[in-house]
Amino acid sequence: MKLNSWIYKGLFFACCFFLTSSLSAQCSLSIPDSLDYIGNTTLMTSHLSQAEITIEKIDASHYRVSDLSCGLFKKFDNQSIFPVVLSFDCLAVESQIIESDYGPIEITGGAWNSGNNTLEIDWSNDFNDITETSVITLN
Repeated sequence: MKLNSWIYKGLFFACCFFLTSSLSAQCSLSIPDSLDYIGNTTLMTSHLSQAEITIEKIDASHYRVSDLSCGLFKKFDNQSIFPVVLSFDCLAVESQIIESDYGPIEITGGAWNSGNNTLEIDWSNDFNDITETSVITLN
C-alpha cells in the first residue's frame, strides 16, 4: 500500500510540474517600451485631458510607468507626476502600496492587454478619496 501512495505522489508531482511549466511558457509578458503612450483616468476624462506616458522595462516582471495618475496629481499640484515601478504576475499587475506626498497609493490590480496595446492599472488613494483606473494606450 505504501508503494502505491509513493507512485501516486510521484505522478501528482510530475503532473503539477508539467502543468506549471507549460503555464509559465504561456505567460511571457512583453510590453513595448520606449514608445509613446497616452494615459487617462476617469477624473481626467472629465477634464478632457490626456497625459503623455512612457513605459520602461526593468526586468522580466517589472516595468516603470512615468505617471501612474496620468496627469491627475498634476491637476492638484502643477509640478507633480507620480512615477511607479509595477510588478507583474504573468499579465496581471500585482497589488502593492506606495507611499507618496498625497498619502498611501494602493495599486489593487490591472493587466496588460496585448490585443489592443493597453495597460490598465487599478489604484486608490484613500487620503484624497480617489479610486481610479489608469488606462495607458500605445499612441
